[in-house]
Amino acid sequence: MRRAWVLLGMLAGTVVTTDRVQACVCLGGSDSPDFNHAMLGSTIVLVGEVTAQGKPVVPKFYPEQNVAYIDGVRLQAIKGDVVPSTIRIWDASFGTDCSYDLRRFTPGVVAGFAIEKNTPDQKEYWDLLQLAPSLTDYVVGGCGEYHKVLSTRNDAKAFAATAKRWLAGPH
Repeated sequence: MRRAWVLLGMLAGTVVTTDRVQACVCLGGSDSPDFNHAMLGSTIVLVGEVTAQGKPVVPKFYPEQNVAYIDGVRLQAIKGDVVPSTIRIWDASFGTDCSYDLRRFTPGVVAGFAIEKNTPDQKEYWDLLQLAPSLTDYVVGGCGEYHKVLSTRNDAKAFAATAKRWLAGPH
């Protein structure tokens, strides 16, 4: 009986002292690509300027990571399908420990993004969060670096040229 109380005490201590369970584990390698390799693995790469952040009205999970999407203006297309001049990029892991944490992308930030087109296969997940990304929107992954922040809009052309050369080279 004493062992049961000790075990219960240990478990209670764990529950009290742990902020959250780490359900998401990025294993490194291709699971956590640097930006160059994220560009290779993504179907769309572009440079954009952030114009707004989108937050759910009532945050469901991890309210401190409350930016579900960013809106932006496409400055340079680098790879993939033609992207409209204004875009919305969702955190594909919003509300989880794998969240990409879009809070750093405030209006005016210029960055390169390696993204994917939103698809219907995540509809159940979005419904659970009471969010409704359009099929014309885009998503950014969780593990790895799927962005590169640039200093100014003037850096967009130079970065796009460098990225295109890198993508065209041997890997």
